[in-house]
Amino acid sequence: MLVVEKYLSVIGGHEHSQLKAIDYLTPARKKIFVTGVDCSDAKYGDMRVLSVLSTRRDHRKCPDWSVKHDAAILAHLLDDQSNDTNCPLLFPNAQTHDIRVCLALLNEQSDVVRVYLRILVMQELTNLHEKELSILRAAVLSGRVKIVTETASMTAYLKDHHNLPSSDNLLLPCSIFPTNQEHSGLSKADGKQVFKVGYLGGFRDEKGSKLIPQILGHLNSHLAEYTNSIKVEFVMQKPDFRLQTRSLWYEWRLRRSLNWPFPNKKLNLATLPLGMAPGEFQEALHSVDLMLVPYRSSSYSQRGSGIIIDGVMAEKPIVHTIGIGMSELLRFGNGEGSSEHPDAYAQAIMKVLSNLERYRKPTKKAAEALNLKLQEAADFLAEI
Repeated sequence: MLVVEKYLSVIGGHEHSQLKAIDYLTPARKKIFVTGVDCSDAKYGDMRVLSVLSTRRDHRKCPDWSVKHDAAILAHLLDDQSNDTNCPLLFPNAQTHDIRVCLALLNEQSDVVRVYLRILVMQELTNLHEKELSILRAAVLSGRVKIVTETASMTAYLKDHHNLPSSDNLLLPCSIFPTNQEHSGLSKADGKQVFKVGYLGGFRDEKGSKLIPQILGHLNSHLAEYTNSIKVEFVMQKPDFRLQTRSLWYEWRLRRSLNWPFPNKKLNLATLPLGMAPGEFQEALHSVDLMLVPYRSSSYSQRGSGIIIDGVMAEKPIVHTIGIGMSELLRFGNGEGSSEHPDAYAQAIMKVLSNLERYRKPTKKAAEALNLKLQEAADFLAEI
């Protein structure tokens, strides 16, 4: 099986975790991972990685050349797999460029290529021309291409907006795999006074980063009014800003949300490094009592989230935006939905922390449902 993950040169992205997840789910399958030339050839354990494709800069500067180049490279690699009849070609994060490469490849070798496109973001299709969409639709309906997703909402979107049939059967684990999960779940809440709330992962606007100071301000007010003696430690990774002035302004907003210079002792902020090793990230995830996912619904109505996958796998309750994708993992009462208002998130956090024990069984049910989805993904990968 050829697996195309062209941006392994990206540091700290989900590209590496997807590569490891596919290898984990298909231990007996021979795989070759193909990436861009800007990623040095390396072996990820026993995984074979070839750095032969065009780069992100090539896609921007020479888009037509990049498509022809990558299609030719993949055609050559498929020809080399002569002992693997109808070697499948999998794009686990199919973007606009990948779809165009797929169409070019099918135009040259339509009889021998089996292509699987995993669509994660709807914009990758809206970036295509109508003619390209028509060709893709014909290839899918004829069976030459199969589209898979990680959420039921994305599958519904593809059908309703583009008349593209797909299957939501390729959900991949992120940072925590079933075999190395510690099943930390919820700690005992009896007598506990300090609770940890985690806002972890990428620091971007669509992930609610701008709302965090306001959420903390409202949470601070609620804690001050709360008669119980509970305290909260808010755990987040260091904000990622290119401009130092923006970083200083954001840090000032965080401090002001805690009533600095006279902070409320019931709310403390713990900042973790931006670039964390996988083991450190897992340790931080397991240490929290609750995950906060204040993602923008307009950006995540069909998309999945690695943080949700990790949070469910670790059996943590999740405070999330109502209407985001992956509702199939958030329907067990394993958290609280919120509108996109800072105080609504703060109130949802307080609701969970005030009765943490009630989420113990629902978080286990959600983790069981996730493991079934991962088994479904493993079965699908074994069949292709």
